Amino acid sequence: MSLLPRRARLLPALLLASPAFAADAPKIDAADTGFIIVCTALVLMMTLPGLALFYAGMVRKKNVLATMAQSAAATAVVSLLWFALAYSLAFSGEGAALGDLSRVMLAGIGMDTTSPLAKTIPEMLFMVYQMTFAVITCALVGGRSPTA
Repeated sequence: MSLLPRRARLLPALLLASPAFAADAPKIDAADTGFIIVCTALVLMMTLPGLALFYAGMVRKKNVLATMAQSAAATAVVSLLWFALAYSLAFSGEGAALGDLSRVMLAGIGMDTTSPLAKTIPEMLFMVYQMTFAVITCALVGGRSPTA
């Protein structure tokens, strides 16, 4: 007789039978995709209007446009670098610190492919979602101090 209660003995069987642990091919889920689209939009809004207006409020009136343009430029430059090279180095390959160059210029990525790290959303959406965090990180680091 086992010392574990009946519910605790059933838990491993239930986990192995659940769809999340199934060994089938990854399937794109509409609910997960919609949720990540909303999250991507919210993170991007933290950079362009949010961070741009925040930094613009900390400078003199004559520097507001330049400060807002700095956030927009960070968004443009980091987005291009992410598409071209950084996504491949960050999320592909088996390296300990860096990935490989198999996804350079988004080679092999489409709306029907999935990433091993996000099996229920399209890889293109996963790439854009991760890009928004790279954008806001660069914009935060490049921000102006209140004394500037």
